[in-house]
Amino acid sequence: MLFRSWSPDSRQLVTAYSTGCRIVNAADGKEAARLPQPAALAAWNPKSDRIVAVGPDRIGVWPAAGGKPDRTIDAGSSAAPIFQAGKPLITGIGRSELSLWDPFSFKRIGRLAHDKPVTTAAWSVDGKHFASASEDGTIRLWDVGKQEELHVLSGHKGRVSRLEWSPKGDSL
Repeated sequence: MLFRSWSPDSRQLVTAYSTGCRIVNAADGKEAARLPQPAALAAWNPKSDRIVAVGPDRIGVWPAAGGKPDRTIDAGSSAAPIFQAGKPLITGIGRSELSLWDPFSFKRIGRLAHDKPVTTAAWSVDGKHFASASEDGTIRLWDVGKQEELHVLSGHKGRVSRLEWSPKGDSL
């Protein structure tokens, strides 16, 4: 099990696995439904009775009873989407353009562009900023709410393959 999330009414739990998702009743522990989508995370959308399953190549919005997804979104590449609760979901690692998805409606709300494919990305600790790195050796800092590039860090001689914010969130 990689991730789990309670339903808004706390009666069910969804668990995400590399082989699919399971929905379990809290009262008796019995399986209520399965979602065939492999997922790194699955979470109930608090504004609907839908489950969002995020896999490496797609995002599915599923009815809690199982069946077929109401909607699927191409995650943009085989890389896992970047997720932080309550913040836009970001897909497209491996491409030169990242897509921003509203965490509740799962409609595309914006795009962040690099000159070459993005290799890695990370949310700041406080969730106010986002950093993405590219094969061109740059790291870009973004204000995602405004979809505005704040700063470009250059000088790397090659590809940047990992980013991590400090615990205080004041440096990368």
